[in-house]
Amino acid sequence: MTGTHSPYVQCRNGIFHLRVRVPVDLVSWLGQREVRRSLGTYDPVTARLLAAIHSVRVKEAFVAMRSLDFSRDDARRLARESLQRLLREVEEGWVPNSSDRRQAVMDQRELSRRRLIELTDEIESREFGRDTLEFAAQLAASEGHNLDQLPIARRIDLLEGIARARIERERAFSLRLTDRFAPFEPSHPLFANAVNCTVWPLATPQFAQGPTVGEAIEAYLEYGRAIPWAPKTVLHRVRRLSDLREHLGAETPLASVTSHDIRRFRDALLALRSRNRGQVGGSFLVRQTENRKHRIAPKTASLAFEPCKAFFRWAKEKQGYIERDPAGDVQVALPRKSRASRSRRPFTAAELELLFKAPLYSGCKSAGRRFEPGTVVQKDDRFWIPVLGYYTGARLGEIVQLYMQDVNLDADIPFVEITDETSDGSAAEGKRLKSDAAHRRVPLHPDLIALGFPEFVHRRRSVKRRSKRLFAEIKYGQDGQASTVFSKWFARFMDKAGLTDRTITFHSFRHNAEDAFKNATQQQYVIDRIIGHSDGAVSSQYGQGISLETAFEAVKAMKLLVRLPTVWANPQMTSGSSDHAPE
Repeated sequence: MTGTHSPYVQCRNGIFHLRVRVPVDLVSWLGQREVRRSLGTYDPVTARLLAAIHSVRVKEAFVAMRSLDFSRDDARRLARESLQRLLREVEEGWVPNSSDRRQAVMDQRELSRRRLIELTDEIESREFGRDTLEFAAQLAASEGHNLDQLPIARRIDLLEGIARARIERERAFSLRLTDRFAPFEPSHPLFANAVNCTVWPLATPQFAQGPTVGEAIEAYLEYGRAIPWAPKTVLHRVRRLSDLREHLGAETPLASVTSHDIRRFRDALLALRSRNRGQVGGSFLVRQTENRKHRIAPKTASLAFEPCKAFFRWAKEKQGYIERDPAGDVQVALPRKSRASRSRRPFTAAELELLFKAPLYSGCKSAGRRFEPGTVVQKDDRFWIPVLGYYTGARLGEIVQLYMQDVNLDADIPFVEITDETSDGSAAEGKRLKSDAAHRRVPLHPDLIALGFPEFVHRRRSVKRRSKRLFAEIKYGQDGQASTVFSKWFARFMDKAGLTDRTITFHSFRHNAEDAFKNATQQQYVIDRIIGHSDGAVSSQYGQGISLETAFEAVKAMKLLVRLPTVWANPQMTSGSSDHAPE
């Protein structure tokens, strides 16, 4: 050594070298006791500077090596070992030093209850108390690791494991206050077989051999595609279950997932940044934010959480992968809405008149300039779809996907058939219904006949090389939904008409139809049959339901807020038509 006064500098043959001792716990891992390298200089001052720089890098490498050497399994092992140590302390027994033994036991039980609450809060918030931190630091040090230098994920694993061990300790302590001999059973699967006792079913060996989270999710998505789910449903569930897979870990045994894990996933969903899908990186963790102002709404989080709940229901009820549904009792709390803030409402009479007197109906510039006043009334798809929605109360997708054959004008009572089948009973391409109750026949209101809807249908049927769809000008969305494209156009149409209230949409026509039937004092089962709702009663599954004649009488009796023949009784309106239908 020279007089450089640096513990990391050594001079050999005039050239200075870096010399750093390898920590004892890393010697076997590196296979050497010292790190040596030439500093490439004969100048002692330069050597000291270079040694200061390189020694820091070497020490950082030691920290990284320790991090690589500490896994999640190590954290679980230390947590189980800590439970054994804590339970040995409990089994020594607690003896009250007070003459009032009953009161002393009650005091200890209350203290234990408070500690349980504190430990549960630590796990939920990931803000661990001093006792948990000190205990974890001692255990990490016994393995040659510095708790503060562990990767954050491994540090949280260890701290959570210790907190759970301390929770089990408090449970055991409470039991021993009144019973010194009853067998103690840890409640968390982490401690299965960690002590000589029986544990709850989720930790039994047969479930440990079951599918992983990743395998079960893939099986669930294949099940959905085979049913099949609607393309929009598949897309939504693939996205949300990929978040679940990332959060829980694809290799995690499905049977080991607990309600606590699901609560953490729910809370992570609530922390997602609004419009988070377009974010660079795209990982579930990266798309979360601490800023509450920039998070998604609870309602959005609730919709995102539903695929998780549906997945675990399927895993339990359809496949028997698990005996308990960890997501069954976990909910997203939604703020209570006042009646004034409900998401959908019917149109008022004034709003209906404003809508149906817009240039689309009263006269526009041309087919390409529907929002500008003019003299042309183009009675095509965009003209008739809202009208049909108003008089039938049908869903937008049900109307847009109508086939030519679904409109029956030759019967004594003209009607449209809402169905997802062809005339031979096979599945119709591109058609979907929300439920079995949605399959129905809806009589055409006399106003629709008077307004010329049959003439529109006849023109469409007479077109050479016509499409099988009645409203073929309206394309399907990229999500495979019939309603997507027209819904966006209708929103723009309402804005241009001056109807900017977001609580009224095309779906509001269904609300209007429901009210029109109720104001005509129709029976609810009649209304449900025409609207396409199910009342959930077993009796609704019997028979064919109400007759077409009964439905027609109800439709004729509707107490509509406005009648379109009256609204359009304007001699200045010039009627045009569109006979072209895309192939």
